[in-house]
Amino acid sequence: MAQEINQFLCRVAKMLGRNVCVLIDNHINREGLAISRGQMFVFLYIANHPGTTQKEITKRLCEEKPAVAKAVKKLNTMEYIHVERQTDDKRLSRLYLTAAGEKERSALKKILKKVSDVMKADLDDAEVSAFFNLLLQVNENVRKALDRNTRRQQLEQIENQGLDEREHSTDFISAYLANDIRHARHGDF
Repeated sequence: MAQEINQFLCRVAKMLGRNVCVLIDNHINREGLAISRGQMFVFLYIANHPGTTQKEITKRLCEEKPAVAKAVKKLNTMEYIHVERQTDDKRLSRLYLTAAGEKERSALKKILKKVSDVMKADLDDAEVSAFFNLLLQVNENVRKALDRNTRRQQLEQIENQGLDEREHSTDFISAYLANDIRHARHGDF
C-alpha cells in the first residue's frame, strides 16, 4: 500500500509539472511572445535580481551552465537583457533587463498570474495556504535527503581519493529548487 501511494504521488507531481508547463507554453504562444518557457525562468530571475551573474543563476535555478549560457545569449540577442562586464574582473558579467525586457516582464507576469489563478481555481484561501505549506514541507524533506546523500557521496569520494575532507566544499546543494515554492508563493518568479 505504501509503495502504491509513493508511486501515485510521484505520478501526480510529474503530471502537475507537465500540465503547468503546457499551460505556460500555451499562454506564451497565445500572447505571441518570443521568449520560451526555459528562457522565461532565467529571464525572471534576472528581472528580480538585477546585476546577477550566470553563475548565480546556475546555482539558484539548479540548471546546467550550458543551458543558462544559451538562455542568456538568446535573451541578449533579443535585446531583453544587457550584459555588463566588470571593469575589475573581465570574467565576471552582471545581467540587467533592458526597456524591451521590462515590457516582456510585464507580459510574463500576466501569464504567470493567469496560470496561478487556474491552479487555485475552486480552492479557498485556507486550502491554498495548506497546499503551499505541504509543498514547502515536501520540498524541505527532499532537500534534506539530497543534502544527506550528497554529503555521503562526498565523504565516499574523499575516502576513495585519500584526500583531507577539509579540502572540499560541502555545499553542493545549497539552493536546491531555486525557483522553489517559497519564491512562487511570494510572486518572486
